[in-house]
Amino acid sequence: MYTSLCERWHYPGIRKVTRNILWRFWCDRWRHATDLSPFGLIHGRWDFRGFPFLEGERIRNISFNNIDFTSAQFRRADLIRCSFQNVLLSNASLDEVTDFDNQFENCEFFGTRILHSSIGHEGSRYNQCRFERCIFTRTSMIRPEFNDCQFVSCDLDDIDFSASSFVRCKFTGKIIGCMFRNGFFTKDMNHDFGVPRVNEMAQVDFSEAELHMVGFLCDISMAILPMDGKHFRFDRIRERIPIARNLLADWPDNALKEIEILFSIFMSMKMDWVILNVNDLIDEYHLTQYQADELIRILHKSL
Repeated sequence: MYTSLCERWHYPGIRKVTRNILWRFWCDRWRHATDLSPFGLIHGRWDFRGFPFLEGERIRNISFNNIDFTSAQFRRADLIRCSFQNVLLSNASLDEVTDFDNQFENCEFFGTRILHSSIGHEGSRYNQCRFERCIFTRTSMIRPEFNDCQFVSCDLDDIDFSASSFVRCKFTGKIIGCMFRNGFFTKDMNHDFGVPRVNEMAQVDFSEAELHMVGFLCDISMAILPMDGKHFRFDRIRERIPIARNLLADWPDNALKEIEILFSIFMSMKMDWVILNVNDLIDEYHLTQYQADELIRILHKSL
């Protein structure tokens, strides 16, 4: 009886499989093997749960199809031009992983640790993937392309999505202090990392999300707003601000000071689009409910 999913790979008779695993995946002989894993199939996927890749492993040009990598260890791995199709990565450790030009199709990440990693070099594609309760602490997004993906109750806190692009993706749960862009922070980064796909945010669904101090340096006209009645979208925000300042001229000084801090963020970041959460105006900028509602009304009529 194995004490853990990882430990079972170190038992006598199994070690040789562990040592040759990448060869087994790469070699044509094993592409359609009936005994790819010594532990057989689990729920229709090959059982590689808890598999311990060598720390710092370079995993290149390999197709992983119908694999259960639950609790697998990819720590510090370089994933290079690999294909993952119908792969389960629940509770796996992808800490300090570097992702180069990979393709993920119909993969599930549940409770996956993706800490201090670098995602989306050379435009890795994520199609119809589900990320649920994943941890992205201090992970760098380069230029991954997300299509038809779901992000459910993930730890999305202070993440700069950089040149990531999203099409028909859905976010559920809290998003705090993140930045969505259309391209890199500077054009010089195109030379270093390649030209990213345009981030149109096409049909990106925030209807069940809660946005707090989220920044947008991209067009969000096609995004779907949260349905709670507390989130409001504004285009051409930098044109609205001077008009709003005039309309706010007789407000109390303490409220004006807080609003000016908010406006200065929009101006300094050169934002054109924003989504304001009324609760942020109250909790972060100390406006009253009336003042928050009135600010929303004034911004609406400022163009």
